[in-house]
Amino acid sequence: MNQIPQVSIVMPAFESQRYIAQAIRSIQAQTLRDFELIVIDDGSTDRTASIVSELAREDSRIRLFSQDKADIAVSRNRGLKEARAPFVAAMDADDVNYRNRLEMQVAFMNKNPTCVCLGAAVDLCDDRGFVFSTEFHPIGHDQILERLLNGDGAVIRQPVCMVRADCARSVGGYDSRYSSTEDLDLFLRLSEIGTLSNIDKPLLMYRLHRGSVNQNRYELQRRHQLHIVREAHERRRLPFTTQDENNLCYWPPPSPAEFESHLAFSMRAQGHCLNSFRHAFWYVYFSGMSLRSIRRTFALIIGPKMSAMVLRAMRSRTFQSGT
Repeated sequence: MNQIPQVSIVMPAFESQRYIAQAIRSIQAQTLRDFELIVIDDGSTDRTASIVSELAREDSRIRLFSQDKADIAVSRNRGLKEARAPFVAAMDADDVNYRNRLEMQVAFMNKNPTCVCLGAAVDLCDDRGFVFSTEFHPIGHDQILERLLNGDGAVIRQPVCMVRADCARSVGGYDSRYSSTEDLDLFLRLSEIGTLSNIDKPLLMYRLHRGSVNQNRYELQRRHQLHIVREAHERRRLPFTTQDENNLCYWPPPSPAEFESHLAFSMRAQGHCLNSFRHAFWYVYFSGMSLRSIRRTFALIIGPKMSAMVLRAMRSRTFQSGT
């Protein structure tokens, strides 16, 4: 492949054998066909690399690079270095692109030459791909920047963002000091040389599962967020007070029980009854409840009639294992 593609998609991957084939196929199905997919295997010990290699043998647009285990910022920078296209789209190995994602984002970037970073709305789904909510974000630069300066890196979801490659390289790429909040730092630095925007339409299924919720990195993320926002204020010669620090936008990650409870209620609201049962089961499992509490919990989440059905299913061990 010698021709320069329109878009380079960078996908870091670590122990991603469960989802990576689906993620790659969602890229191969894009309406914009002129792309390269750069997969950075970050020291996986499962079948991640072999799955990508098999797909790459059938599609020359897929390029696999393997490295020893490193921080996510190192992997993203490796992909940025290898990218040959003028636009670089981020992608995670457990998410799913909608077919028109690249086409819509490239058209927007071509129409808006001052835009250096572009996100989009995302559909939130669980480990099995059941969508339970759509997450919209501000579309204007000023509103996005205000949120970023308050520490909200999720105002542009990293797995659905697209950047101008030369601009991302000119600001130094991802800062490896901030491996847990590298996107917030990059977006703030890009905002100093151009505009940021979001497309007000879901272009990706953003997968939430227990493996994506990291309680252990909470304090590290909080410290990184504070350093990044303070540095951004200093570069802009803006004051950053103790009150600003205390008001930073941050939500502690939920416990496994809280996570499953939220999904159980959300799935029920969307009519995904069987999937609601499954998440309710795992909520109960992680909560360590008594039998009486279990009955009350199931009745609250899925209703008294359905809770009886779930309890019978639990006794017969028909529930499949979660992630």
